[in-house]
Amino acid sequence: MEATFTYYIHNSSVQPELLFRQADDYKLFQTKIEKYLEPIGLLHALKLSPTEFHLVIEFNQLQILKASAKQPFQSNKFLSRRLSDLFNSYAQSYNKKHHRKGALFQKNFKRSEIVDNEHLEEVLEKFDSE
Repeated sequence: MEATFTYYIHNSSVQPELLFRQADDYKLFQTKIEKYLEPIGLLHALKLSPTEFHLVIEFNQLQILKASAKQPFQSNKFLSRRLSDLFNSYAQSYNKKHHRKGALFQKNFKRSEIVDNEHLEEVLEKFDSE
């Protein structure tokens, strides 16, 4: 992942676990997104279901990301770390709340680069239609 690029990112729960059991679980995940992702990019879309999440984010310019990172800075590692921090923070809160242990998300989240505005519009239309 790189600065200034836009990505469609998604993942699901380890089976048969739910990512979101209660309405406040959805709110907690959105709060974690605000903390970990909004400072580093523009969230275009977010879709949450009981067992998975989907989001589209456009990461900030390199200079902005460097200003919020510790040195040495590598864009790919920094962005991957922020996503990892989001997922780990949510999983820890969720596990504590629901008295469970272990992994909550599938091991690796999936991502695909959105190459241009036409592709972005196509992806966003899919969010609206589902």
